[in-house]
Amino acid sequence: MTSPRVEWIDAAQFLARAPLMAVATCLVVDLDDPDIAPAVLLAPTRLDLVDMARPLAGPRGYFLKRRSLLRSLVAVWTGGAPDAVIVAHDERGAPRVESLDASIFVSVAARGPVACVAVAGKPLGVDLELVEAPSEPVWEALHPSERHAVEQRWRTGSDDVFRDVWIAKEAYLKMLGDGLKRDPATVSIHLEGDDSFSIENRVAAGSGHYATRDIGARKVRCAVFLSA
Repeated sequence: MTSPRVEWIDAAQFLARAPLMAVATCLVVDLDDPDIAPAVLLAPTRLDLVDMARPLAGPRGYFLKRRSLLRSLVAVWTGGAPDAVIVAHDERGAPRVESLDASIFVSVAARGPVACVAVAGKPLGVDLELVEAPSEPVWEALHPSERHAVEQRWRTGSDDVFRDVWIAKEAYLKMLGDGLKRDPATVSIHLEGDDSFSIENRVAAGSGHYATRDIGARKVRCAVFLSA
């Protein structure tokens, strides 16, 4: 069961502009979905164009769509206008909202056209992976406490445990603001069923949650870590 503190929504729920009631809202969409075109095609701000040129921004078209969608989600979350929302990168490269007085925190993850944008009243981090044909785990990214479970599943031909461990690490490190500047092998993930996880050697308290979404023909596994 998803925590009432975390709300996962799809394009239809987002377009309905229903009030967002949770502490954190995570929106998972296909950026190429024509139904959400108005939300992903806002005129870019000056800071959007600056950030688009960063080496880690990825394909420029998808970067601008993600930034536009994030601004649109913040607007729904606050009841404001998307054009009034300004997002920039902080000194560590994480997105932040610059235009509003309230404490609003955001996070973004994407794989090509599939994106998760999230907003909360507390620091948070999100990550996602497409559920595809299994690929060998990145063993050096694992904490010793994680290796046995990942190895057991890998022997059966599945990488699902590694995938869940990996996206949990990414979400947690994004919440901290470190990203992969901190060695992911130093973070120990404890899986708690299909929809939650915890950090065994955490430096910040909070709660971890998973969701699986079908986005068009793609199945997407998502993780969010929300600070306490």
